[in-house]
Amino acid sequence: MNNLKCCALVEEGVGKSSLLLRFSDNQFQVTTEVHMEFLVVYDVTNGESFANVKRWLREIDQNCEVVSRILVGNKDDDPSRKVVNPHDARAFASQMGIDLFETSAKENKNVEEMFMAITRQVLKAKKDQQVRLAASDTIALTSGFNKKSKKKCC
Repeated sequence: MNNLKCCALVEEGVGKSSLLLRFSDNQFQVTTEVHMEFLVVYDVTNGESFANVKRWLREIDQNCEVVSRILVGNKDDDPSRKVVNPHDARAFASQMGIDLFETSAKENKNVEEMFMAITRQVLKAKKDQQVRLAASDTIALTSGFNKKSKKKCC
């Protein structure tokens, strides 16, 4: 089976989000805030992959402003091969302020739940962004008219 992976390495402000919005929704909109979603996935049967999670999360925090992140421990289908302690993973996720899902693509364990959680995060972030944009579009009008400065005519 062939796998396709795509990674865009481009400068800020070149129109990545506009291209994606045009492709996905056939719309054009100038965006000033980009929301990114990250599923940080490690293998529960490989302690080194869990150890690398901290580095990946640090990279995300250093390079992205608005993100949704979920920690995913995959391959959770054979308890005899599991080396990452679920308690340690939960404690780490809690410390980082992110959700943790232990999944198995093989057994379809928590796959839908994990994708629904990231979808809820994205929808909430979009709603919050709309509220912020609406608030920034509001103009407060104050009276600059001084009644004492009326002049008589003629």
